[in-house]
Amino acid sequence: MSVVGLLLVVQIGLGALPAAQAQQPPHDKWVDQEYVPGPPDNPLKGLMPYRGSYTKFPYSMEWSYVAWRDIQTSKESFNWEVLDGLLQDVASRGHHAVFRIYADYPDTPYAVPDFLRSVRKHPYKDFANGAHATSYSPDYDDARMVDAMTRTIQALGARYDGDPRIGFITVGFIGFWGEWHTYRRSCRCSDWMPSAETQATILNTFVRAFTKTRLLVRYPVAGWSGRTIGFHDDSFAHDTVDPPEWRFVGRLKAAKAMDRWQSQPIGGELYPKDQPCTFRKKPCNPRGQNFGRSVKATHASWMLANYAFTTGYTGGDYARALAGARQLGYDFFVSGVRIRDAAAGEGVSVEIRMQNRGVAPFYYDWTVQLGIADASKNIVATLALPWRLRDVMAGGEDVRFEHELSTRVLPAGSYTIVMRAMNPLVGGKPLVFANAKWGQDVPDWLTLGTIEVTAR
Repeated sequence: MSVVGLLLVVQIGLGALPAAQAQQPPHDKWVDQEYVPGPPDNPLKGLMPYRGSYTKFPYSMEWSYVAWRDIQTSKESFNWEVLDGLLQDVASRGHHAVFRIYADYPDTPYAVPDFLRSVRKHPYKDFANGAHATSYSPDYDDARMVDAMTRTIQALGARYDGDPRIGFITVGFIGFWGEWHTYRRSCRCSDWMPSAETQATILNTFVRAFTKTRLLVRYPVAGWSGRTIGFHDDSFAHDTVDPPEWRFVGRLKAAKAMDRWQSQPIGGELYPKDQPCTFRKKPCNPRGQNFGRSVKATHASWMLANYAFTTGYTGGDYARALAGARQLGYDFFVSGVRIRDAAAGEGVSVEIRMQNRGVAPFYYDWTVQLGIADASKNIVATLALPWRLRDVMAGGEDVRFEHELSTRVLPAGSYTIVMRAMNPLVGGKPLVFANAKWGQDVPDWLTLGTIEVTAR
């Protein structure tokens, strides 16, 4: 018998039908699915540590600061050894890297490249300067500085834009820690920040250089409007929710950027001094800046929280930290499945309803695949789909997807239809759907239903 002569019998969650019933399978109804919370270490969300291997808390990303001087060696020369090594090391653990390049990091060596040593710089002794008793803030408006920064950003984009090892890049270079501020009590801080023109130049250069990898900047500063860029709050759950208006949410409101999360990521860092007590039953911040309220206000996807991975949490604090990590970002749930005959011997129509029960979208276009597994649960065929996870917005509303899956080349037998989103990072963590049937039949695939192919 030829392969074309195969007849499809479609079933969802049922045993094999007798041959006499094959013409009337119960395949025209939606089958509701069971929700289970997604893991706290799903890719591109949750809490993260500084770069390294840790066992005290689950994670999928690692944070790094990179000194500008380690990258740019002259006006037109660059050394990628440090950054290449960083990305490869993080990827070896199946994680995505998040990093920021800085020029001025308090209490660390000055990071402006040596060939710019004649650029004016401001000394300061704030922020517990110890081994390096004096730190320096450069004149960011110096034309040589602006030219060097833009050249570095352009070279970074040419080399790394779309690199699957990178999760996010936070726009650095300017300000203490690359955070786009020079705040300290002992100075006229505004005099040390670059002009609005320089800020806009740096942002525009980043946005032009990175069209695939997602970017975040500390605040809605000059030049942000209309740019494909998100924000990061590095005093999260400490100075996040307004009032007063200078807090993170207040700044977003003033800039009319409160809906930025719908298209661009929000991240940041749990305020370091609060990290030991952020997840206590009674949080330590006395100003109402608790973690859950801050997540809901900002729709944040990820937070640097190194304490969780070094000292770590125990008991109820650990459980609340896990819940907090789950609360960040997306949470995809396939709420319903319907698999129907398209035409006997031709294929089946696979329909799903998908929800995002998280607080934020998924910001990348990872390929969604359907797979066909044989009776031994081996994948025998896959198909890349045009379904986009980014189209499933936070809020829990169903989004329907449909595709006709050809099975003409399949021999007679029982098959399982499965689905997954492809992590482009080789060896990266799978994106786990919040479904009880995740991994039920095939590891790292979501079971949708079964079909029976019989000869006619």
